Amino acid sequence: MTFGATVVTAGQKVQIAGKWALPDSLEPGNAGFTVALPEELWGVTQGFDMKAPDGSKIGRCEVVQTEINCDIDPSAPYFVANPNNKKGDFAFWVEIRTVVTETTTHTYTVGGADFTVTVNPPAGPCTENC
Repeated sequence: MTFGATVVTAGQKVQIAGKWALPDSLEPGNAGFTVALPEELWGVTQGFDMKAPDGSKIGRCEVVQTEINCDIDPSAPYFVANPNNKKGDFAFWVEIRTVVTETTTHTYTVGGADFTVTVNPPAGPCTENC
């Protein structure tokens, strides 16, 4: 997993990316994974198709506030033609919900990976020379 920034502002959206892999031998049916998000990171609600290298659909991911859930179809035509090395990438957006009043270092754990980032407070309203 990778976290799209090392310095963020509370309320900012940041991309998280990861890699997935399936065993070469799978029973027919769906496979997949779910990545839970800590309460300080809210998933930006969206859905997207997972694509094989040839562009064909091999699954679908749904992002909600608390997690990303991806269902992969190991019987998709691409996997039938290419039964080994079932792997790929995925990426989604989260909103930083950590409440800070001053610049703080914070560690988020996503998918078993720790990301230590600097979190700045949101900018307040302009009060001088606006």
